[in-house]
Parts: sequence; structure tokens; C-alpha cells
Amino acid sequence: QKKTPKTLNDYQSALNSFLVWLKESGSLEANPIGHVKKVPIRGRHKFQHRAFTYAEIAELLNVAGTRRPVYITAIYTGLRRGELESLQWGDIHLESESPYLVARASTTKNGKQAVIKLHHEVVNALNLIKSNEIKPSAPVFNVPPIEQFKEDLKAAKIEYIDAQGGRADFHSLRH
Repeated sequence: QKKTPKTLNDYQSALNSFLVWLKESGSLEANPIGHVKKVPIRGRHKFQHRAFTYAEIAELLNVAGTRRPVYITAIYTGLRRGELESLQWGDIHLESESPYLVARASTTKNGKQAVIKLHHEVVNALNLIKSNEIKPSAPVFNVPPIEQFKEDLKAAKIEYIDAQGGRADFHSLRH
């Protein structure tokens, strides 16, 4: 099988939910996979993620151009690609005594709201791209597609997958 253990477990959970519903509605006598155990995930990740070095971050930011604010925000907040894509100007509070952003529960991987204090580098980057005419519901970023991110890595002379097999992906931008 070419699916990762996590994917297989996700498929199993979806099928199990459907079969439980069929049983509860009287369409099925018993759940035929109710006893099936999940595939162990620990130690079986498809990719090892690696954090960027400070030198790599500096090089990436040097080549980023207009993508610099989104990369800086990813670096200092640890937000995932989807969370950055969902971020709206109403979630950003730059004028507060201690500037912060709110990652809404509906946008986070764990389904919980997160309040994240903003580093001064993030505040500066966001102030540069913020317009006075922006609606609170407007997206903060046009997050670059992964292909653009890979081009930026190449321009910064950063390997996407290093010699040890560690994948430097967008989620690895954590300072």
C-alpha cells in the first residue's frame, strides 16, 4: 500500500463513522470493522521535517521579495500554510499595546483558538502591507503556492530535502 499510516487511519475512521451510522439507523446488524485496530503511526512518518537554520532563514528572506511578510509571519508565529491563508485583517491587532493575532478555531488544525503575540519583525512587515482601506474580512496574505516556495528555496540555495532526508517545508519555518 502506498498510503501513509495517517491516511489509512483517516480512511478507516471515515468508514467506521459511516458503518456506525448504518448500525444505529437499523440498516446494519453489526459494524464489520468495529474491531479493526488503527495502523501504528509512531516512527512511521513519510517525511521528517527539519527546521531552517538562521542562515537559511536570512537567505530565504533576502530572496522573498513581496512574499517576505508571509514568510516572516510563518517564521515567528509557527502558523501553518492553511492558517496563514485563512488569516483576515480582523484577526490582526497591531494597534494593541502588545500586538497580537487571533488564529480562529475554525482555521486551526486542532480546532482551538490561538492568541499569538507578534514579534516586532512581524508587526513591521504587516504594517508595510496594511492599507487603511482594508476590510476586516479581507485576507492578510496571498500565500505563495508550494512551487513558488520551492523556487524561493532554490534561489536561496536551500535544499527542499536535505542529505539526511529532512524535508524543509513551509511548516518548518519556525524561529
